[in-house]
Amino acid sequence: MSSTPTRPLRDATGSHHVLFLWRFAMKNTHCARPEPAQDIRTGLSPAAIRQAFRDNLFFLIGRVPGGGHAHDRFMALAYTVRDRLLHHWIRTAETYRERRSRTVAIFRPSSCSAPNWTAT
Repeated sequence: MSSTPTRPLRDATGSHHVLFLWRFAMKNTHCARPEPAQDIRTGLSPAAIRQAFRDNLFFLIGRVPGGGHAHDRFMALAYTVRDRLLHHWIRTAETYRERRSRTVAIFRPSSCSAPNWTAT
C-alpha cells in the first residue's frame, strides 16, 4: 500500500464520471480474458471492454494497469470507446452501401435566419 495520498479522479467539469468508468474497467481484474469468439476491440461485454481498456493503457499509452496518471487512464478509456463507435459507424456505412441507400438533404431558405436569402 502506498503512503502517498490519492486524489479523486475527476474530469474537466469536476464530475466523478471518469472515476466510475475507471472502477468499471478495473473491476474484477483477476478474471480471465473473454472467449476468443468475441473481439476485444469491438466487443460490448464488460469483460471485452475491460480487456480493451487494459490493452489500450499498455499498448497505446505505455502504462501498466494501476500505474500512470488520470489523464493516461482517461485516454485509454477514450480509445476504448472510440474503437466501438468507429466499428458501429463503419458497419452502418457498409449497410447503406449494400442497400444502395440514398441520403437527401433539403435546404429551405425560408427557415434560415440570415437576411436577404429570399431577396432577388
